[in-house]
Amino acid sequence: MASFASNSIVRRQRRRRFLPVLTLVFVAAAAAAAQQSPSARIAVLASSQPIYAGATDALASQLRQAGFECLVATLPDGDDAARRAVLDRVESFKPSLVATAGTAVTTTVTGALPEIPTLFFMVPNAPDVSPAGDGAAPGACLGGVSSDPSPAHQMDWIRRSGPNCQRIAILHSDRCLKTVQALEDAAQHADLTIVRVAAAKDRFRDGLDSLAKSGCDGVLMIPDAQVYNAPNVQQLLLWGIRNKKPVWAFSENVVKAGAFAGQHADAANVGRTAATLIEQVARSPRPAYVGVRYADAPSRSVNMRTAEIIGADAGALQTDAQITPLGEQP
Repeated sequence: MASFASNSIVRRQRRRRFLPVLTLVFVAAAAAAAQQSPSARIAVLASSQPIYAGATDALASQLRQAGFECLVATLPDGDDAARRAVLDRVESFKPSLVATAGTAVTTTVTGALPEIPTLFFMVPNAPDVSPAGDGAAPGACLGGVSSDPSPAHQMDWIRRSGPNCQRIAILHSDRCLKTVQALEDAAQHADLTIVRVAAAKDRFRDGLDSLAKSGCDGVLMIPDAQVYNAPNVQQLLLWGIRNKKPVWAFSENVVKAGAFAGQHADAANVGRTAATLIEQVARSPRPAYVGVRYADAPSRSVNMRTAEIIGADAGALQTDAQITPLGEQP
C-alpha cells in the first residue's frame, strides 16, 4: 500500500509539472492560429504621391512584425477601372480593417467599401475628416492619425518661440472649423488667444485686410487647401516680414520660403503611431471609434534670416533645423 501511495504521489507531481508546459503549448498554438486568421489581415491603401511612402512603409513593417498579414496597394487616380480592380482585390483579401493614407483615399475607400472598418493616417486637419461620436458601427471610419502635430504641441511651440505673442491669427475656410476649434481649446491651456480670420483662395487679399485689422501678434498657418496656394503663401510671408510679425508654418518648405518657424510631424513616426493604433483596434472584439490621434515628437525648424528681420530671438531655440536662405551665411 505504501508503494502504491508513493507512486500515486509521484504521478500527481509529474502532472503538476507538465500542466504549465501544456498551457504554454496551447497558448502558442492559439496565437499562431490568430495570426493566420482573417482578423489578422490589414489592407493598406495609399495614392501614388511620394509624400505617403514613408508613413506607409513604416506602418506595414510594424504590423508585419506584430504578426499581421498586410496587403499594401496603390489606389490609382483618374482610372475608374484600375481603381475598381484594386478595391476588388482588397475585398477578396477579406481584411478586418483598411488603413488609408490621405484624405482623398480615405473618402474613396469609406464610400466604396462601407462594410469594412477604416482607420486613416497622414490626414491633415483630421478633426474635420473624422466622424463625430463616441461609437461606430462596422464599416464606419473609426478615426485615425493626423499628419499635423497635435494642437497642444503647436501651442507649446508658439509659446516658446514667440514669448511676446498672445493673439495668434488663423486664416481658415469653412472646411476646417473643427480643426480651428481644437486649436482654440489648446490655446486656452497655453494662455494664448486664437483670432479667427475667414479667408478664401480666390479672395485672399480680403483675408489679409481682415488680418491687418485683427490686432494679432502672429499667424499660425494650417494646411487649408481652400485658403492657400503658392501665390497666397508668398503674400502671407511678405505680410509677416513687412509687419515684423512671426508666421508659423505647417511645413519645412514654407519655412525655407520665408516663414519665421514651422512644425510638422515626421511621416515614419505617423506610420508607426497608426500601426500601434491599428493593432489595438484589430485585436479588440468589436471595432470602436477612436477619434483623432497625433504622433509624438514633431520636427521643428526656424528661418534664422526671417527671425533677424522681424526681431525675434531664435538663437536659443531647440530645433531640428535652423534654416538660412540660399546664399546667406548663418
